[in-house]
Amino acid sequence: MSVLHDPRAGQTPSQIDARKQKRSFEVAILKRASLIAQRIGAAAAAEEVTERPDSAVVIPISQDQTTALPVEIVPVECNAVFVAPDAALDLGAAVDPAPVISIDRVQRAIAREYGVTRLDLISPRRTKDIVLPRQIAMYLARQMTPRSLPEIARRFGNRDHTTAMHAVKKIAAMVEADQAVADRVSYLKARISSGAGI
Repeated sequence: MSVLHDPRAGQTPSQIDARKQKRSFEVAILKRASLIAQRIGAAAAAEEVTERPDSAVVIPISQDQTTALPVEIVPVECNAVFVAPDAALDLGAAVDPAPVISIDRVQRAIAREYGVTRLDLISPRRTKDIVLPRQIAMYLARQMTPRSLPEIARRFGNRDHTTAMHAVKKIAAMVEADQAVADRVSYLKARISSGAGI
């Protein structure tokens, strides 16, 4: 009996989400490229070509045929812009690429916000004033960076990945249960994304 291989087999939900995000980004880029091609085609059709340039190229239709097809080479100026998948496809607007968010950036922002040092976040200390900021930092690192739980745990003092998993689950539950925590986490996400005070 033949069994079909599922390419998602053995992948974590976050890996599947990352693949979905990558695919949606690729679709957005293809849509943007298609829109650009349509606009270039419309602009070319609107212009009148009064004379053929001397730099026309002759391309054979096939190897065994002697008939040739004249093709004009038209210089085209192109400025590429990297666009986030959820950005508007307005070609007239300038789009800045989204800032890259790293685990270090999350750690610095959380340390500054909670009045602790980055070294406190990665230290083995487990006092209450350190544990909550560390767990929030792990949660935000998981939410805002493409890093895996083992990588996040390693960057927080060579901890086991289950420690990062526990932190992510605990803060997610707190966000669901307590609106004040949800507001605080949302505020921290916005500050980290904007780079304010980091």
